[in-house]
Amino acid sequence: MVFSKSEEEHVTHVSTALSRLRANNLFAKASKCLFPVSSVEYLGYVVSSEGLKMEQEKVQKILNWPPPRNLKVLQSFVGFANFYHRFIKNYSKKISSLTSLLKKDSRFALNEEALRQFHQLKEAFTIAPILSHFDPALPTIVETDASDYALGAVLSQLSDSGKHPIAFDSRKLPPAELNYEIHDKELLAIVWALKRWRAFILSLSSSLSQPRRLTLLHGCCGNSNLGPSWGQLATPYLLWPIGPLWCLMAIWPYPAIIGLLGQFPYHQPPGLYL
Repeated sequence: MVFSKSEEEHVTHVSTALSRLRANNLFAKASKCLFPVSSVEYLGYVVSSEGLKMEQEKVQKILNWPPPRNLKVLQSFVGFANFYHRFIKNYSKKISSLTSLLKKDSRFALNEEALRQFHQLKEAFTIAPILSHFDPALPTIVETDASDYALGAVLSQLSDSGKHPIAFDSRKLPPAELNYEIHDKELLAIVWALKRWRAFILSLSSSLSQPRRLTLLHGCCGNSNLGPSWGQLATPYLLWPIGPLWCLMAIWPYPAIIGLLGQFPYHQPPGLYL
């Protein structure tokens, strides 16, 4: 796939790519190539200048999927849904009743709760948003959430047209983490999200010419003994202690944070926008 910002640039890029193929005695089948297009179906997705979305054919397949009547059909549905989980907010939470039926010691029985989740998940895929392309020059927001048995996070960016999702992610809590207090689960969600999207976050511009571009992370945690140790994993992000509270206040390259500490609004509750 060759991406360019203009038609003129695209001609140059494609010519370079084809020249490299010819130089290495490699061939591209013309019937399987598209020149030039504004969007393309690629590996189950539709890629365009707007971002990434599901192929309509795949959405229709989910809509037509009947309720699973045996374990094999359920495995197929869960596997299919897992491939597109990045489009669904709190996906692990929304599919938990279905995945619990896949456990080795579980007896397959599509109960009322599992059936409800099945239909809700199908609906969620039909209204899944377009995931915008990440732009390191834009203000970036990471929002986290923790429930008794799952973590969820949303990576978003702000542009002139509003707030746009870049990615959704979630995961179930293993047995050891299920025993955490809720504030520790919330802190775990922050650390997990930072590690999950580390490459995006560390690529942010360090310019402070526009202080309003400072990014905040929602997900404050209280009375946690895990704060100091997990705080080391948050470097070079700012993990700021507020009394007994630990809250990740900003995602920004560390050198840029130093100049902002004097502007920190201590009178505001943690988790609000600066």
